[in-house]
Amino acid sequence: MTSVSIGSKPKPTKDFTSLKEIVNTLEPTLRDKVMLADKMLTRGVVQALKHQPFFSTGMYGMPIIIALVGTGCTDGKRQWYDPNFVVKLSDGQTVFLLTHEVMHKYSFHHTRRGKRDPKLWNMAGDYVINLQIYDAMKEEIARRGRSCIEMIPNILLDERFRNMSTEQVYKILEQEQPVTPTNPDDGTDIGNGDCEGDGDGHNGGQ
Repeated sequence: MTSVSIGSKPKPTKDFTSLKEIVNTLEPTLRDKVMLADKMLTRGVVQALKHQPFFSTGMYGMPIIIALVGTGCTDGKRQWYDPNFVVKLSDGQTVFLLTHEVMHKYSFHHTRRGKRDPKLWNMAGDYVINLQIYDAMKEEIARRGRSCIEMIPNILLDERFRNMSTEQVYKILEQEQPVTPTNPDDGTDIGNGDCEGDGDGHNGGQ
């Protein structure tokens, strides 16, 4: 599973249960967040369809599940988003989150990791993906004066990794920081680097 990671703090256990399926049993505050997040994510897909069709094609191929996963994540077949995280985003940041997870799918990060450290592999993938999304955002601005994508603050974005593969970035990160064993199922991927599809690619603390 690939995810958007936001930091190095210990993360609570993720619950992949679809909250929409049990929405009537939730306490009011969480229920409201689930409904709002659902509307925001749907709106994000529509915006991508209008202005970033390359990404939106992949969005339609993966069911969106709202669950308590911390940020966002994907296994290449489904995508999970935490309502507590989504409701804090702007419309453009929501589109970024959706495109980020789709790029993990497009990049086959969930099948290419092999025996590599999951957290470091996700970080490497986030660096590569976020540069690609940044370029798509700049291209859209040049084309129509603005973009439906807004980068989430503190994502993993570094020009030194431009035109590198995820494997190449991983080797560099492996040399620069010690690897501590992580749970292969710990997927947070907002672009910060935890596992394929778990968030948005952040540097900050989750």
